[in-house]
Amino acid sequence: MLLTAQLLLSYQRCHRQAFLDVYGNKTQKVEPSDFLKKLRQDQIEHQTAFFANHTGQSPEYPAGDWQAAAQATLALMQQGVEQIRQGVLLVQNDPGLSYRSHPDLLTKYRDSQLGEIGFIYPQMCA
Repeated sequence: MLLTAQLLLSYQRCHRQAFLDVYGNKTQKVEPSDFLKKLRQDQIEHQTAFFANHTGQSPEYPAGDWQAAAQATLALMQQGVEQIRQGVLLVQNDPGLSYRSHPDLLTKYRDSQLGEIGFIYPQMCA
């Protein structure tokens, strides 16, 4: 099972909703409210404005291949790229449990386990 931020948010709000998000019939899902649609549109506009001022390289990988995506992101980190857009971070600690993150932007900042570089996930503030 893959735990996502959206699934954890659903679980926090309602345990049953998290179950339905994973195992429920998708055709019976209720359409999002107009308010939620507006919030999503505002998020897209904010991200567009934010990324107009932040350039960066994006990892290239086959769609849906998260292992390749994580390896491509790590390769960019090891190359010392200043900013990485839409990278993928993947951790697999326990059998059957994976943690996957899709940070919008990773910015190089200091020495780390990768050598003379490290990356942070900056808040997307205007």
